Amino acid sequence: MENIMFFVVTVIAYSSVMSCFILNNFSWTRFSKNTALIALLVLPININGNVFTVAGNAIAEKNIYSTLSIYQKAGNNAYSIIGIIQNAGQNASTLIGLIGSQEAGQNAITVFGLAGYQQAGQDAATGIGLAGYQQAGQYAITVFGLAGYQQAGQNAITVFGLAGYQQAGQYAATGIGLAGYQQAGQDAAISAGLAGYQKAGQSAVATVAVAFYQRVGEKTRAFGAFSRLSKD
Repeated sequence: MENIMFFVVTVIAYSSVMSCFILNNFSWTRFSKNTALIALLVLPININGNVFTVAGNAIAEKNIYSTLSIYQKAGNNAYSIIGIIQNAGQNASTLIGLIGSQEAGQNAITVFGLAGYQQAGQDAATGIGLAGYQQAGQYAITVFGLAGYQQAGQNAITVFGLAGYQQAGQYAATGIGLAGYQQAGQDAAISAGLAGYQKAGQSAVATVAVAFYQRVGEKTRAFGAFSRLSKD
């Protein structure tokens, strides 16, 4: 019943948008043909609990597969080349696009593009692009780009780029770039670049970098450069 509602609403919405572009050359015949094409593209085909659609929005008992979707909800996995909102019991994955929200019981992954909000029971990852908010039970990872907020049960990692806020149960690490705030149960580290504030249970590391302020236990250091501040 929910997918019928999604189908009807999506067809009406897309047809309304399409009609705005053909106002100067409008005809009911043309409108009907375009609406029929839209209906075909957004139709969610359910095969044994798995939903397949080109550009539709749907809920799936098991998995959902689409090329372009605004909304996906799946009991297991949600896969989309271009997507906006994904909610999955296991994995939520988008190859290219704008992700407003990804929520997954296991992994939330955006390969290229913008991931506004990622929440995952295991790993939240953005390949190349912008990760606004990442919260993960294990790893929060941004490979190349901007990570606004990263919170992870184990490790929060930004490889290349800007990490605004990193909080991790074990390691908070930025490879090359700028780290605003790093807090880690074990080590807070930046390999090359600039770190604003580092707080760690075991050590704060600025390899080829400068950290404005570092705190490890009761030890503190200002403007630490090319060095490691250890608890022991």
